[in-house]
Amino acid sequence: MRVNAIALSRTDILWREGAYFEEPVLPARIGYDAAGVIESVGPEVKILKVGDQVSTFPAVSLLNYTAHGEAAIYPENALLVYPRNLNSREAASVTSGLFAAYFALIELAGLQPNQYVVIHSGQFFDGNRCDSAGQSMGAKIVAVTRSEEKGQHLDHCGADHVVLCRH
Repeated sequence: MRVNAIALSRTDILWREGAYFEEPVLPARIGYDAAGVIESVGPEVKILKVGDQVSTFPAVSLLNYTAHGEAAIYPENALLVYPRNLNSREAASVTSGLFAAYFALIELAGLQPNQYVVIHSGQFFDGNRCDSAGQSMGAKIVAVTRSEEKGQHLDHCGADHVVLCRH
């Protein structure tokens, strides 16, 4: 894959600090989140093809595969064709936020349908991965903001409830 964009994720920071669940073996390569265009495929590749715009998916070990560079070799099961409405920077960064939200809401908190998720700093609602993960699980999203204008925007973006809070 010819790399067009990279994103520095929490995983990358932990990896560089030696605090990730895998210990880097020095000299270590870096980079978990990237997007690019497939330039060639191996004989075992079944779905992806040359020219596909893909982003990396956290399904591999950083000991074996990294993505920060001009080009990356990645297994098919760790690449996703990303939607055309995303640019390469957005595609490079989208999965890390979604997985962090999924892990926090579903794995740690055990979020169930019809429970509530409160999004503070609600002006970021339409770009927040917690709201997407929460809504996909059937949760009710409560967005908190300080202005009526932002409140209208949050309502338009699909928040179930908007709370205006003023100092």
